[in-house]
Amino acid sequence: FYDRMFTHNPELKDIFNMSNQRNGDQREALFNAICAYAANIENLPALLGAVEKIAHKHTSFLITKDQYQIVGKHLIATIDELFNPGQEVLDA
Repeated sequence: FYDRMFTHNPELKDIFNMSNQRNGDQREALFNAICAYAANIENLPALLGAVEKIAHKHTSFLITKDQYQIVGKHLIATIDELFNPGQEVLDA
């Protein structure tokens, strides 16, 4: 995901901690967040603390709507490439 995103949108490297990219911390954090969201999809209040923490961090970096859309596009493309879950899952 990150390799794809940074290849197509290298300007986003400026908003990511590249040390966390190199040591795998960012990848692990994203994986853990996705797993937590999937495990709690029927219990959204359980995610509130984590979502608030992420939102505060993203707000402090002045992340824009366009940047979220770029990240989302590459995340969905990577999920499609790796797992081929079908269009219904991708649309969800």
